Amino acid sequence: MNDARQMDAAVDQWAIELYKTDGDTIDTVDVATYLKTAWKSNDLLGHAYEVNTVGTGQITIATSTKSALTGVGIDWGGY
Repeated sequence: MNDARQMDAAVDQWAIELYKTDGDTIDTVDVATYLKTAWKSNDLLGHAYEVNTVGTGQITIATSTKSALTGVGIDWGGY
């Protein structure tokens, strides 16, 4: 979940600096320059993160990952 938070924050910074607005397509290659680590396409279980558009729900964790970790006590928040 930390990876998703970091990528989401990088999208926010990228969007602010490049004057992107809600609904704009996210360029993960460009956004990756705002991360200290590489852009991660997959989560710990190997499921792909969903990259949406700028705005609410920019980066979401796969439903299959959430299902696999049901009962572990993770608060997924907005991801």
